[in-house]
Amino acid sequence: MADLVIQFQEVFDPAPMAEVAVSTERGLPTLTATGNGDCPRFEITLPPGMSAPLGARVQNEHAFRMSLAGSAVLQEEHLAVPDALRDLIETVRIEPDAPVGSVLVIELSQNGRAHPVSSADPSKIMFEFTGPSCSAAPQTAGNATLLAPVDAGVQSELLDRAEEHIRNGDDAAANLLIAQILAGGEGPHSPRARELSGMLAERAGRTAEARAIFDAFIADYPDHDAVPRIKMRLGSLGEASAGETSGQPEIVGSQVAPDTPEAPWRTSVRGYFSQFYIRDRSRAAIRDSSGTFAPGFIDRRVNVDEILTVADTTVVATNGTTSIESRASAGYVAEFRPVQLTGSDRNQGSYALLDQLYVSLALQGSDHRMTIGRQKEYGLGIFGRFDGVSAKTTLSSGFSVRGAFGASVWSERQTTINDRQTFYAIGADYSHNEGRLEASVYWFDQRASGVTDRQAIGGQIRVRGDKWHVDGLIDYDLAFDTLNAAYLRGTLALENGALASIAGTIQHYPTLSLTNAIIGQVRPRLDTILALEPLETVREVSRDRTLQMRSLSASFTTPVGESWRLSGEIEVSSLSGDPGSLGVPAYLASGTEVRVSAQGIASNLFRQRDTLVGLFTVTDRERSQIKSADFYYRFPLGSEAYVAPRISVAHRNQKVGNGSDTTFYPSLKAAWQVSPQVELQAQLGYILRDERYINYDWTGEREERSFVAQVGYTLRF
Repeated sequence: MADLVIQFQEVFDPAPMAEVAVSTERGLPTLTATGNGDCPRFEITLPPGMSAPLGARVQNEHAFRMSLAGSAVLQEEHLAVPDALRDLIETVRIEPDAPVGSVLVIELSQNGRAHPVSSADPSKIMFEFTGPSCSAAPQTAGNATLLAPVDAGVQSELLDRAEEHIRNGDDAAANLLIAQILAGGEGPHSPRARELSGMLAERAGRTAEARAIFDAFIADYPDHDAVPRIKMRLGSLGEASAGETSGQPEIVGSQVAPDTPEAPWRTSVRGYFSQFYIRDRSRAAIRDSSGTFAPGFIDRRVNVDEILTVADTTVVATNGTTSIESRASAGYVAEFRPVQLTGSDRNQGSYALLDQLYVSLALQGSDHRMTIGRQKEYGLGIFGRFDGVSAKTTLSSGFSVRGAFGASVWSERQTTINDRQTFYAIGADYSHNEGRLEASVYWFDQRASGVTDRQAIGGQIRVRGDKWHVDGLIDYDLAFDTLNAAYLRGTLALENGALASIAGTIQHYPTLSLTNAIIGQVRPRLDTILALEPLETVREVSRDRTLQMRSLSASFTTPVGESWRLSGEIEVSSLSGDPGSLGVPAYLASGTEVRVSAQGIASNLFRQRDTLVGLFTVTDRERSQIKSADFYYRFPLGSEAYVAPRISVAHRNQKVGNGSDTTFYPSLKAAWQVSPQVELQAQLGYILRDERYINYDWTGEREERSFVAQVGYTLRF
């Protein structure tokens, strides 16, 4: 329930640290430590003439031996070790080994545990450090950047989203989220993320990589509940064949015999319970129109005054080949603002929230799955929550079919099944060349009050190369004979870690449907409107109530030095208006809006694992221009706590008339991980706002001084 719990959580992508130790002898390998944390990624760059390892063998728990071809040394040579690795590596040396050439020996300290990972560059040998002594857990192959530590709450949210993508067949998106979890540091959700990483590698056909991930899991977590099913997966992968070309060094003797088919069922439970008191006395929001209050008016409303309680529990039972998962994610808002019964919808009292509530059955390594209950689906023409049944089955390698039927859910506040708006959807997915090409098509049909509410066909496509990625979506509404949504994005990786991206979007909001005709009505029921108006009139009203957003954006990101990453973005967008009909007043279109932003992110700047962010934005609208700046600094206090001061400033000039307003918002956030299960958080802020109006009718000014606070705790299990 990211939209409930992580209201003030910032997620950043800091630049990696790099430290290189160059051997004093010419023609010998060099050692490099990259990434953040106490246990960086370890890379060995081979000089010309030396080839990638022909084999890797675990000498003992703290040592590796690798045979190298194309080079021979006359005597034992010791290599320089980067300072960042001195607590983890005792020695790295090359020993003579005639007639093969030489042997690379890596001896770790008692604090160090590592496993080799695949590298697309044959001149590099790569290791990742693992285990409870490390603050940086291993990543998925292909992701060479370690991120700043991610706290357990954010890890839980990322893991939930990754599993959601896996259920939806979006392995590429799941891999990105899992990489963030693993790169962010060892935490309670790291084992599950590593298991999923291996499973995704196995599904993509990268068996050597999957085998290495599973071997490392068993070595690092020998008593974990997932070990029996991981052993079964290892058994199904079989022995490594000579034709494998993944580039993964194989650990000799690491194969694990599969469990018997009668493996016992094991049950695991994970989740969290949190409560936060949130209070916001301000009404500080930069609006795009002049204020409506007369000069001198004092607005004593309280925007937010509530206790938010959230519980999220997932129970998984598995025997290695079959799994049953049940999840319940719900919340309750205890509202303390006075209830206003007439003339306002600002507060309707306390209310419950229901995000997800389902039971899911998966067979044969998730190739066949069925889910019943409230769930989320961002494919099949379904763009959010629904109550119903979804299923997926794999017919052949790379080809699967999916289906769903049920009732739409408008928001988390809807806690009952909306049987007046039901749908069914079918679709097919195709994946080729280890996920380099992924495509899906679907048909969606929704009925409401006995008539067609939304009927659409659509599809998605993702194509990726070694340094580029293109993904797109199209959704065409047959009932309205209109393009409902289209999206296309291309991303290109440039030299030195730079990244360029361009994206275009056309989207109706809400999703185009006949039910949109009830928006703004006194009696919001479609059957009531259909009884009073002809179907074609209701269809036109639905178009009136549905806004259309168009946008085109381009961004560029590049690392600067070892600590900084700079990025810039420009976006041009427009939002359509509402002409007004059936008693609903008109709403003017926004016109063309241009937004330009620049951001700088630094990590390990003044202290290990700290983060500094600066964001500058200029937005030019039809009726106003806004300039804003946001500065954030996360200062770690050991490994269990941090403080994060933040300053936000925004200034708006009104083009209609000559009004202006300036908002200054300093805040301070603090978090303390009392134990792996308990975290305390507090954020306090103070908003200062000066507002001046020079309108056709009157001139005036108003000041606002408001207190904002969020205090609470999270219990994880």
